[in-house]
Amino acid sequence: GFKCAQELLVRGRLSLSAICCGGLKQALHITRWWAKERKQWRKRIGEHELVAEELVDIASRTFVGDALVTYSSLLVDRDQDYRLTSPVCKIIATDSYWSAINELFEIRAGRGFETYYSQKERGEIPVAVERMLRDAPINLIFEGENKVLRIYEGREGMAEYGNKDAILDNPASSWTEKLKTIGWVLGLFVRSFQLAGLSLFSHRRFIKKETQKLSRHILLTGIWYQVLFPKLISLIHYFSPTSELPRGGLAHRQIVARHLTDRAINLFLMSLAISYAKSKKNMQIAEDLADYFCWQTREKILHTKQSRLWWILFGYHRRVVGLAKRIMAGEAKELEVEILSALEKEGIIV
Repeated sequence: GFKCAQELLVRGRLSLSAICCGGLKQALHITRWWAKERKQWRKRIGEHELVAEELVDIASRTFVGDALVTYSSLLVDRDQDYRLTSPVCKIIATDSYWSAINELFEIRAGRGFETYYSQKERGEIPVAVERMLRDAPINLIFEGENKVLRIYEGREGMAEYGNKDAILDNPASSWTEKLKTIGWVLGLFVRSFQLAGLSLFSHRRFIKKETQKLSRHILLTGIWYQVLFPKLISLIHYFSPTSELPRGGLAHRQIVARHLTDRAINLFLMSLAISYAKSKKNMQIAEDLADYFCWQTREKILHTKQSRLWWILFGYHRRVVGLAKRIMAGEAKELEVEILSALEKEGIIV
């Protein structure tokens, strides 16, 4: 029964992700229309830099969400293991949808706060953004709350490291097994220092370099929390049996596990975005959206504005406004397919 329930949850997360991806497409569809329709200070609001940035942000989120749902669905169709991909898909799709609706709500301003019927009675083109905003948050906790899923991802993703740790800790393990495990750990550690490439701005070089660094950090974190920290706690307890001590082991360090998991997910999404952009040969803006998403993700990983600084020096603001104009012109319209348009039923063709 538990196995069946787990299987249903894993598949259910993909269904929820697909629903949120449809919501992202709807959000992009409405934002693109309003960015062209609404004028302020003698030009369309989509041409103002801050609104342009939000429009491009929604488009890039939609692009990556579409890539993630497509990739995860292919794994299911091919009977491949999707236990790790399904929670990632759910986390990213629901988080992205919630963020996109918040941005759309701000872009619509007072109209975003109004109900569908309030706008209709005033003679406005009614768009129920406030209802989308009310409905979106529940997705963050359906099929597993996102914070819990991040911990689950960290545990499942580092299962191989845990198995190696169990071999070293088990007194029944043979010396051959322990030596092989030590060799495996040393091999990973050495490979984590290999050169990643020469191009400073290459996203592929960044992904390889950060993956190596992440592998090294996981090993060091495991050695500290699984080996050294428990021994330190035991030593303190030996000299002070009555003292209250923190529990050892990485399983009890949820913030650490979440940090490592988020880094792994972001690197995976960068790789997926680049790959998906290359497959979209009939969508010229795809590579630009993937490039934008990768630069944004690099900032998250590095926790710094260093990457944005380079982009500013080479005209970040011009690139954003340029991308926004191309999106308003319909170059990313392919991302809005397969939805029931909230605008077309009101007679608006974008």
